[in-house]
Amino acid sequence: MEAPKVDDNRVENILDKTGLANLRKTLETWENERPVLVVLFEFYTGKRKNEILDLRWTDIDFECRTFKLQKTKGGKKTVPAPEYQTLNIIEKAHKIRKGSWVFPNTDGL
Repeated sequence: MEAPKVDDNRVENILDKTGLANLRKTLETWENERPVLVVLFEFYTGKRKNEILDLRWTDIDFECRTFKLQKTKGGKKTVPAPEYQTLNIIEKAHKIRKGSWVFPNTDGL
């Protein structure tokens, strides 16, 4: 049996409005806000988990509404954050910040 061929490692399963509502409802039951912010940021930006977890506050430009990704497949990249949801997530993370990481682990790293 042969494995199915997949083009460009792209995932075509995109959440519709109902799926997003169910995801948000599930996330609302989580007590720890940090992983909720990571999941929502990943969802709204489409960025990889490692790219998101590597974000530091020095990578965020609140005035220009951009953030810099340090570890991407193509090298450093500045990304616009025009969606109000994305900015809202960054602002929430800023209020509970711990150290230099935007989405730190429980030790602040």
